Amino acid sequence: MSGEAMPSAGVAVGPGESAAREALRAVAALVGIPVTVTNDDDWLLDERGLRAGLGWYARRGHSPSESAALALLQLWEGVRGPRLAPERAARARLLAVARPELSPLVAAIARAQAAAEVIAAFPGMRAALAAALHRGLPRDLSPQPHGDQWLALVLATGFGALTEQGFTGVDEDVQYEWLGATDFGGAAGQGVRWVLRPDPDRSALERFERAIALLAPGYERLIAAAARGLGADAAAAPPHEGGAVSDDSGAAADDAEAGGEGSPDAEDAGEQGAAAAEPPAHARPGGGAEAAEGADLFQAEQAGEVTSFLDTPLPAEGALNAAFAPSDAEASSGDSSDVRAGAGGSLATRASDYMARVASLASSIEHMRDVWHEVTAERVARVASFGRRPEVEGESLDTRALADGLAQVRAGVSRPRVFLQREHRTRRTQRSGNTDYVLLIDRSASMQGRPARAAADAAIVMLEGLAAAARDIAAAEAASGLDLELQLRTALIVFDARAQVVKPLSSGMSDDVRADLLAAILTPQGSTNDSAALTAATEQLRGGSEALQRRRIAFVLSDGGTNDAVAAEHALRRLRATGVTVFGIGLGSDDLSERYAPHGSRVDDPELLAEVISTLIARHLP
Repeated sequence: MSGEAMPSAGVAVGPGESAAREALRAVAALVGIPVTVTNDDDWLLDERGLRAGLGWYARRGHSPSESAALALLQLWEGVRGPRLAPERAARARLLAVARPELSPLVAAIARAQAAAEVIAAFPGMRAALAAALHRGLPRDLSPQPHGDQWLALVLATGFGALTEQGFTGVDEDVQYEWLGATDFGGAAGQGVRWVLRPDPDRSALERFERAIALLAPGYERLIAAAARGLGADAAAAPPHEGGAVSDDSGAAADDAEAGGEGSPDAEDAGEQGAAAAEPPAHARPGGGAEAAEGADLFQAEQAGEVTSFLDTPLPAEGALNAAFAPSDAEASSGDSSDVRAGAGGSLATRASDYMARVASLASSIEHMRDVWHEVTAERVARVASFGRRPEVEGESLDTRALADGLAQVRAGVSRPRVFLQREHRTRRTQRSGNTDYVLLIDRSASMQGRPARAAADAAIVMLEGLAAAARDIAAAEAASGLDLELQLRTALIVFDARAQVVKPLSSGMSDDVRADLLAAILTPQGSTNDSAALTAATEQLRGGSEALQRRRIAFVLSDGGTNDAVAAEHALRRLRATGVTVFGIGLGSDDLSERYAPHGSRVDDPELLAEVISTLIARHLP
């Protein structure tokens, strides 16, 4: 398919716009996409290709040359990027789902890296892109949230216009974090530029992960501190000192560098730069203890002048992917080399499939998440009660203080302390709510088709929903300053003739688990060794005295049958003897109802699996 980029008939174009249109033609030809440039507002996708309306930018005050340059950038970032570097695009999408609070930063890094790539490929576009940035971002950043100020600095660096932009009003906390990022690893002020610029020695995915590793910690600390109403120095992690590397922050932790050539300490960036700060302390944040990732609804600092610059006129990403999807050969020749045996295709394909399932299950995931909301709310709720210390004024007479009050009066005290004031205290509870959940799924040869798909959906709903609930709990703890004793951990085990631990017991979800989950469940084969699965669950839930203080619950999903009924019974008894509550859920079979009594049940409609598990979790809350 040949690419073409042309203006509407009879429309005169200036030199700058003409150069940008020529660059558009080059990019269109590079990715084989027919592109027609018009002066209207709409970007449309049809059987003839992509129609790019420069009026979309003109309406936002951009000149014709700026509009054409921004259209080129959109095409480069939104079409060329996913087509030629699908791994980077998939990684960005997964990170935005797993850590929604990072979504603005992910978008800013993608835009900044694309701008740096365009400028490297078409140096003549630098002036037009810098002018567009100058027009699209405010010079005075003081009214902007700290997170948005950070995004503005990232964008200006990628556009090669940080000096020209001449921002004023940058908060001291933002300046401090930015200095730490730019100087990280001995980069002498070049750290951010190094991770945003093109690097022929690194894949697009690696460059993206290096940027996340360097820029995410400071951004997280800023929005966390803003949410708490404190300075950045009061955020959970000390600036520039590193910490636990989140699974979502990137595999760049192994060898991401803060700089390129001439940065002697650059290798430290992946190990320290990916340090994740504590999550923002407000409702529904992203991130949490022990790398708790998962689908979330983050609601903060995602609107304003800075983030509006990240808006895109492109059609929905799914439509673009369907229309201009690379061939298998093209995909495998790019960054899509991570193909695991039995994993069902490239990482990009698996990530896309998983995200599609998450999107379709959003309401069920949210319902699973809300199951724990009441428990969390109860533990942070403040109840009215009378204080214990008598005061000179109050709402109730303290009968216990009357004798002392009389003595005070006799001693000449005109206002004795004999009243109690009403106070609001956090409700105390002695019930530990720390809970471990293990899901065991039968993937034997009989688990074909609809039952297997429903089991996979149930796993997604449970794991993602509880990961989101864990983040809510972490946020409530940060806001209240209390240890709510509501730590949630999950594990996933699939079994046929043998047991496979897909997700070891831990908080949250990692990208590796997300990539492997569907393939692990949707590859039915072999016999039904539930004894091995129960033994694996025992190993996951095993621990010392600390484990015995946790609530531990296991769910077994199967269509019935077992390799060895005696061995399975012994394994079930051993697991229950450790204090674990085990539920057996039979798909269209009474086998588990009987063998797992009194906690066995039968479900005839596989689509109800997620609902059944959610109901059981709700019934057995602390």
